[in-house]
Amino acid sequence: MPQALNVNTDNALGMESLPSRVLTNISSLLPPSSLLALGSTNKHFREHLEDEKTWKSAYYRQFLGIPFEDIRSESTATPAIHGSILVRRTKVSWKGEFIHRWNLLSRYEQSRSTPISHCPVQSIVTDLQYIPHHTSPGLLAVSAEAHVVARSYPLNGKLLPGFLHASTGGFKPDKNFAPKVSKIAVTIHDGSARIMWGHKSGTVSVTNNLKRIVPPAPALREETASKGDWSRCTPEEQHDGPVEDAVWGAATGELARYFVTGGADGRVKLWDGQKVKCLWTSEVPDGDDPYVKVAIDLPQGIIAAATYSGEISVWTGLSEAFGGKELLNSDIRQTKLTPPPAPALPAGQILTRARRTSALHIHFPSADVISLLLVYNVDKLFFRSDLNIRTGSVERTTYGDGRYGAITAIQPVFGPDGTSFVVVGDQLGFVSIYPWADTCPISPVAPLRVFKAHGNGAVTALKWTPTVLVTGSSGGTAEVWDSIRFEHLRSFPARKDPISQIIVENEVVVLSTGKNVVVWAGTPWPPRAAVTKTVSGDVSEELIEDDE
Repeated sequence: MPQALNVNTDNALGMESLPSRVLTNISSLLPPSSLLALGSTNKHFREHLEDEKTWKSAYYRQFLGIPFEDIRSESTATPAIHGSILVRRTKVSWKGEFIHRWNLLSRYEQSRSTPISHCPVQSIVTDLQYIPHHTSPGLLAVSAEAHVVARSYPLNGKLLPGFLHASTGGFKPDKNFAPKVSKIAVTIHDGSARIMWGHKSGTVSVTNNLKRIVPPAPALREETASKGDWSRCTPEEQHDGPVEDAVWGAATGELARYFVTGGADGRVKLWDGQKVKCLWTSEVPDGDDPYVKVAIDLPQGIIAAATYSGEISVWTGLSEAFGGKELLNSDIRQTKLTPPPAPALPAGQILTRARRTSALHIHFPSADVISLLLVYNVDKLFFRSDLNIRTGSVERTTYGDGRYGAITAIQPVFGPDGTSFVVVGDQLGFVSIYPWADTCPISPVAPLRVFKAHGNGAVTALKWTPTVLVTGSSGGTAEVWDSIRFEHLRSFPARKDPISQIIVENEVVVLSTGKNVVVWAGTPWPPRAAVTKTVSGDVSEELIEDDE
């Protein structure tokens, strides 16, 4: 957390004669409370505080550590050098951004709140979905082993009775018909959850309209208020084998109803989740190579999938499916990309695990180019393949540093030109930040920043947000870092199981570790009524409500 100066407003009148540049230099060192107090003294300082440059200078100086002289010449500086490549605006104004970030960092660093742990299901939790709500947020915990989804209130650890399952979508599984599930994908849309159940038999079923897990009306039972609608596909539309992977489309809008599956039969399918109807199926493959990873960009009408062997297929021209038009394979263009060669192993070292695609992401740097980010489970490097849609040409870029361990966690953060980057955690406990530049003259691309995050094992999970980076290890520890300067803010007590997933929602952190879910909130819960005065160093965001 940056150390800022305090200002005595009684002596502020002598500052009126200072040149604007000098005044901005001084005010860039002040905390939000002092800046707001200074702006309330007279018209001169009020006008100074209404200037966005004042708040931007304070933000860059205190959170990026950029000297005032360099802030003035920022337009000529390289964003990656100063760290501004990591800046993500979440508020309309720099004033709102500065106060919001200051408050959140203060809570992460100074809060005395303790984590709350609960066990939503008596088996390993494989996926989590957090459902934000201003009073009672909910949590869906997926267990692939038990083939169920559990529901809870994470901030107090209360479990809701029963489980959602794939047989009828209800809360009490039918012992006579308990289908084995190979993949469960959950998404949140307009306050309700949608769950895709991929069966080992190849069947696909969906639970729709699962209402938000909030306290229901007194006259309603929780089960009645939250059950949702369950339906499954026809036998003619299912996969000929287990569903290996599935991903929902857009998080908002009409496209949120669509999802994609990849199967052991070597085929990819596009579905309408509302009707549980298959809209398109890829052609029958030549060999026996299942699709283990799928990615989708519905607005662009693009689907990408990776096979077990590492071959990548990209399909374009799928946008017509969202207008109700029947798709034919003749309308779809498929491009196949060979997997990048495996890096050479040091002399005497033997590969103990099969090389398999562990992550696949899509990015569009321009209208004609599709960028694919590829990660393999045993590699110290990751790869970028740029496919030109018009010409079919492919350019490949390698990222990584062989001095560090194999990649165990990765999160791409895509943004406007020149501001995309990738956060990588490795087997040795290091975290690296790589630029996702459209032109990389040196390959492999070296990291911008590397730091040791954990000393007790591999980085098994990480989550970067515009304010903090939270990392988890195979040793069960979790750490919180400043998202720009990567200064350490907070540690969570170690758990016996590795951290497998991390969710960050403002000042709420959710950790998945074995059978348990650990939740930490930086403010008391339920929150007290909002106030408009400074409390424990925080500046109420009601003071900037008109700016947002």
